[in-house]
Amino acid sequence: DRFWVSGREDLDQIFGYAEELGLSIPTDSALDIGCGSGRVTRFLAERFTSVTAIDVSPAMLSLAAENLAQASNVTLLPSDGNSINLPDASVSFVWSRAVFQHMPDNDVMARMLGEACRVLAPGGVLALEVPTLTGWYRVRGVPVFPRMLRPLIPDAARTFYLRNVSEDHRRRTWRGGASMRPATIRHLLRQHGVLVHFRPSASRYQHCAIGRKA
Repeated sequence: DRFWVSGREDLDQIFGYAEELGLSIPTDSALDIGCGSGRVTRFLAERFTSVTAIDVSPAMLSLAAENLAQASNVTLLPSDGNSINLPDASVSFVWSRAVFQHMPDNDVMARMLGEACRVLAPGGVLALEVPTLTGWYRVRGVPVFPRMLRPLIPDAARTFYLRNVSEDHRRRTWRGGASMRPATIRHLLRQHGVLVHFRPSASRYQHCAIGRKA
C-alpha cells in the first residue's frame, strides 16, 4: 500500500541525492535511527547486507518486528534517545527521517548528530532529515518564524519559543523544540569529520543533510 511505497520512495530519493553529489554509498551495513514500524527499514534490508534499526518506542519496535519478520538481516535495538548502542565506525550508512524534529531540545539533537557520526565508518555516508525551520510552519495554529526573520533569531531563542508555544503538548509526548540552522548543523557534523550538503525534504521546515565521513 501507499505507506510502504513511500518508504521505498524516500530511500530512492536519498540514493538519487547521493548519485547527484557523487557519493557512492557502501552497502555492507546500515543504521536506521528512529525506525518506527519499519517503513524504510524494509527497503534498507533489500539494499544492505545487514541493517540495525533503533527506536525509543518499545511499541514501535514490536510492530517493526512483526513487519520485518522475513528480513533475517535486520537487528532491532531499543534506544534511550541520547545515544546509539553500537561500536565506533561500525556502519557504512546512517539514515534517519522524521525523527530529529521530535527531540526535546538542541542539546539532545547535537548529541545524537555526534552519535550518528561516531558509529559511521570512514568512507561511509550519512543521510539525516534535520529540522531547520525553513519558511513558515504552524504550531497549534501559530505561524512560526517567517523566512525574513529566521537568520536573526539565535538557535537557543527558537528552541525556547517552540518549547513554550506547545508546552502542554510536549508534556504528553516526546516532541520538542529541536531545530538548528543549516550552518550550525554543518559545523557540528564537520567537527566529527562529516562534510554535508543540504537537499530538500518533504517538509518545508526540514532538510536532508547528506555527506561522507572522511
